Amino acid sequence: MKMNVINGFILILATAHFAQTYGIDRSHLFQSKDSRNEVHLEKLSSIQADVFLKETSNYLFINNFGVQFSFIHKPSASNSQIIYKGFLFGIHERSGLWKRLVLVEESDAVLCDYVFYSGKKSNVWKLNEETSTFDLLSHQQMNESIIDSILFRPIDILMPYLQWNHYEYLGPSRMSLNSIVQKFSFTKSEEDLLPIEGTDQVELSIDSKFNAIRKISYLKDNTVEKELSVAGFKKVKNVWFVSRLNFKDLDSKESTVMKVSNSIEGSEELDFQFFNPALPNTLNLDMLIKKSRLFE
Repeated sequence: MKMNVINGFILILATAHFAQTYGIDRSHLFQSKDSRNEVHLEKLSSIQADVFLKETSNYLFINNFGVQFSFIHKPSASNSQIIYKGFLFGIHERSGLWKRLVLVEESDAVLCDYVFYSGKKSNVWKLNEETSTFDLLSHQQMNESIIDSILFRPIDILMPYLQWNHYEYLGPSRMSLNSIVQKFSFTKSEEDLLPIEGTDQVELSIDSKFNAIRKISYLKDNTVEKELSVAGFKKVKNVWFVSRLNFKDLDSKESTVMKVSNSIEGSEELDFQFFNPALPNTLNLDMLIKKSRLFE
């Protein structure tokens, strides 16, 4: 099925329960209303599936936001953990979504600083410490770890498969007793940009009731290699956020958890200048980090 370009999500974080919070009625998408379970297990038509996917992209962003989080990495065959503290900001501007992800040391010294743009021509930039400017990343660099050891890569934050030209609706599936998802498979074609290393297919499992992505599976030759799944929610300042994302490499048995702790005071007032890769904006960043520490 050919798909119109959908802007990338803000890593599933920014309004996972948008439909629940704002009482959106989506029952018109389903063919039967005989019972709750039958409604959610009913397979959508191709037109309904396209509408469902587009509504999901529309519901996953309300406004500017910023959250404080931690990456917790667990190497295989080890009881040790590697922990990085970070900050993620988002804004909808100029026909696309802009994100800024920063990891810091305990002293708040910046370890790495990335800017992401998801739109018709998606890109990622990384702050160059020597020049204090943002450098545009190559496709190969987008497929490397954000920082040593962790599984998350810039390409995972960018989510380029949402712009791949072809997807297939796989139908409904039950994730748990009370959770029904609609599954979609995105396949990379030669004309698509931004390939994901080691992946030729991506499957999305989207909650039927809340329009929230519950699981992302990376496949190679029809075999699942990595999985990113939602493992918890929390309410921050009257907005529902995903509180925990589990990223697993099924081959190496390594895993990285992204755990959201707090919203960042003042982040809703950020404008495009904060995300502009032509400007380091270190002063605003330092101020936001200091504010976030007051709420730990």
